[in-house]
Amino acid sequence: MSAHSDDSKFTRDPIQTQLAQARRDQILDAATEIFAQRGFHRATIKAIARQGKIAEGTIYNYFANKTELLFGLLDRLNETEQRPAALGALVGESPASGNPASGNLPAMLEALIRHRLKVVREQLPLLRAVIPELLFNEDLRGRFLSEILAPTIEIARGAFDGLTQAGAFRSTDTDVTVRLVAGLVSGTLFLEMLGDPVLSERHSELPEQITRLLLEGLSPPGGES
Repeated sequence: MSAHSDDSKFTRDPIQTQLAQARRDQILDAATEIFAQRGFHRATIKAIARQGKIAEGTIYNYFANKTELLFGLLDRLNETEQRPAALGALVGESPASGNPASGNLPAMLEALIRHRLKVVREQLPLLRAVIPELLFNEDLRGRFLSEILAPTIEIARGAFDGLTQAGAFRSTDTDVTVRLVAGLVSGTLFLEMLGDPVLSERHSELPEQITRLLLEGLSPPGGES
């Protein structure tokens, strides 16, 4: 069973679908607490069930094991399902999109970065607990790269290509560019995770600063871009 657990038996009835999603979120919320407290190795399904006030068997209806729970958490943190709409909206705001409401690309990009920083920042205790596993466990790292990171990169590539074609971005090596942008955001969070005092104290300024850096670069006004 993958990080996207098979809830097909719940999907015939919209109400059952909502109930199943609520139960899945309840399980993931409990797993977040236990992983953050104990780390991946010391966490158990029994402890997660106790934290969520649910039966162990209920968890296995949604996740085959602890590893699948971990990837369910990473998938939710990544907001994989929401990424196409969020990044696609940026293309619709590009100057040449033909959208009467377009031209608000900087504000849209800043809002997206602000949202991502907020979502991930709220889960820093969880990340501190699971990142060592991703770094040192080759199997987990491979799954993360193929199941979560690669699809997200591909969505970002499509958005960057669309913005380039619309004239909002200059032509670049998209494969490298999307990774550099992701690295800028994730690297900022990593420094915060380490306790960098400047970023920790001024985190509300970061989305605007990152957006300006991406769209304007470091050239002085009137200088060559």
